[in-house]
Amino acid sequence: MAIWRRWLKEDFLLVSLLFVGSERRVRTLYDACSHNYFTEHSHFLNLGYWKDSPDTLDAACEALANLVGEAGEFNPSDIILDAGCGMGDQDVFWLQRFSPTRIIGLNIAPSQVDFARTQAAERRLEERLEFRVGSATNLPFESESFDKVAAVESAFHFNTREAFFNEAFRVLRPGGRLVTADLIALPHAVPLKRKDRTLKRRAMEFVVGISRQVMPTPVENIYARPGYARKMEEAGFVNARVETIREEVFEPFMSYLARRVHDSDIKQRVNPLFRRLCQSMMAKPERSMTKTIIADSDYVIATADKPSR
Repeated sequence: MAIWRRWLKEDFLLVSLLFVGSERRVRTLYDACSHNYFTEHSHFLNLGYWKDSPDTLDAACEALANLVGEAGEFNPSDIILDAGCGMGDQDVFWLQRFSPTRIIGLNIAPSQVDFARTQAAERRLEERLEFRVGSATNLPFESESFDKVAAVESAFHFNTREAFFNEAFRVLRPGGRLVTADLIALPHAVPLKRKDRTLKRRAMEFVVGISRQVMPTPVENIYARPGYARKMEEAGFVNARVETIREEVFEPFMSYLARRVHDSDIKQRVNPLFRRLCQSMMAKPERSMTKTIIADSDYVIATADKPSR
């Protein structure tokens, strides 16, 4: 497909986000953004982990995948489910880094699943790496099928995250582990039951900012770290841990994006409309929702275990 035709299709999909129903918004978003990545050699679509000052977004995204794998205690005997697998880059990385027996990636966007399958085929990894279209809140797998379930920057999309926790618990074997890298709210941005208009207004700003400028997020998924751990435990998990890494994610990623958004390779690869949106966000963060999003958002690595029999 000629690149201008692809860009035209992506523009149509981006505009359609204003009109499609909530169930289709995530699929539409990722169908529109599948080729609009700011990495140099990989196809990661996450914010990365910048603790050791990596030089590129590729390296930061690999660092995040490594952090998730270590938190999940991935090992060679594991069969892993990756819920919301994107283009499959973290799954290829996990195979190389942790050598699990098998990984199955699940994604709601058919275009990304097709791309991930092509990547696996080119690397001759089909026997150990499989990709399917499906929903993380209605997993198409039998109970007790996996040793580990992972979700990298995807669970905040799920409608709802609680439904995903329940499904992850079901498909995990006893003693299995759930691990997520996830965007949640800081405590001051969580809607309160008591009448507090200021906090409610800020919470709504958080919802609108995430929904319009970053990614669709159901309001039911907006809670802070204590609520996150509690909901994992309510699904049946034990040993829930939710640790923030926000200082090593948001600001470094935004600084990197500001440097890269004008580079010639980005101009050739990234949809002009999508790139202009990013430029506007970088040029006038105080007038966009960027500053509010960062101020109200947390980024966490969460783990929890299914009890052994």
